[in-house]
Amino acid sequence: MTDAARRYEELTRQLLEGRARGEFGKGSPGEAREDELLERMDDCWWEMSEAERDEADRRLEESRRISAPDELDAVDVKVPSGGDFMPRQVAA
Repeated sequence: MTDAARRYEELTRQLLEGRARGEFGKGSPGEAREDELLERMDDCWWEMSEAERDEADRRLEESRRISAPDELDAVDVKVPSGGDFMPRQVAA
């Protein structure tokens, strides 16, 4: 894996995690950060070989099909200020 492919993978991870957390969005402070990530990803994309691009597409598609097993499903619970338990618990 070339340096460009490694950078692309890391940038993709940052982009997807940021989107999942709602850090980006039109008019948000994170909008410029999202644009920066996309520009850097585009630069990496054109540095990568065709095989690396195909692999990046394959991995992204594969990641979209991954889901948690039923036994790992959880529900959000209210955590009191100063509480010492996790904010998610296994769904009953």
